[in-house]
Amino acid sequence: MCTHYSVNACLAPVCSMHGLAVTTVEGIGNLDNVHPVQERITKFHGSQCGFCTPGIVMSMYTLLRNNPSPSTKELLENFDGKSAVQ
Repeated sequence: MCTHYSVNACLAPVCSMHGLAVTTVEGIGNLDNVHPVQERITKFHGSQCGFCTPGIVMSMYTLLRNNPSPSTKELLENFDGKSAVQ
């Protein structure tokens, strides 16, 4: 089974990604094929700055890849600002 993790790219050394598949916000959707997470943020005016919004999109994407029906508690824990990888 494949497990997805969200990490702060500015805090994760590139060498720690050796042997891993890395997916960025550009890799999940584009103008011709928008990912549902990106679409919802756009439709409900959830955009933040150019640094925050991609992080929010990727955190939600990761959560939904690992658990398509998260509980409210899981949503809150996922967006608490703590890195998923210790």
